[in-house]
Amino acid sequence: MWTFAPNLDQAISALLEQGSVGIVAGRVDHVLHPWPAITDGWKGLSRALPQSYDDLERAAPGSAAAIKLGHALRPLLAPVALRATRPSPTARTLAVAGAFLAGFVLTRRGNR
Repeated sequence: MWTFAPNLDQAISALLEQGSVGIVAGRVDHVLHPWPAITDGWKGLSRALPQSYDDLERAAPGSAAAIKLGHALRPLLAPVALRATRPSPTARTLAVAGAFLAGFVLTRRGNR
């Protein structure tokens, strides 16, 4: 089962604040959080190769390749994707800006 660690951290903190009883925050997080699966999912997928890779590619084209790439980039992605708490708004803004800058630089290199 996959869970998004920052949401779990917030829920446990809220539950402890209310005496460890009751419904936490009265909501369910329905937002998809693909980065933990992309970063850490290759171990499970690789256990049933090649069938698992083929099945995942047929079900969601590009997803198995993304998981394999995410595993290769794990040293870069894991500190952000697998962290236990949410990054600050400043850190998120810097990360998005850095990703856009890196993408821009990489696309410019490809056009030379």
